[in-house]
Amino acid sequence: MVTDPDLARLESTFKEQIQRLGPQHADTRLTRDTLAIRYRNIGRNQDADALYAGDTGVCEHLRPALEHIRSLGVSINSISTP
Repeated sequence: MVTDPDLARLESTFKEQIQRLGPQHADTRLTRDTLAIRYRNIGRNQDADALYAGDTGVCEHLRPALEHIRSLGVSINSISTP
């Protein structure tokens, strides 16, 4: 299995940011996206997808669109505010 030497530090930072800043803070979302990319780069696609499985901050009126996209088997790589 391929490993990323900075992965453990990034995972720790992400958990800390969720606790300290909350899941919707811009820094937390950036770290989540970076962690998802790192997971995909080493073949851990399920771990990357799991980062977006919970509350992604998508507005309630867009949630049906998000669920439709997921039902098609599309991987969500990032959800952010422009």
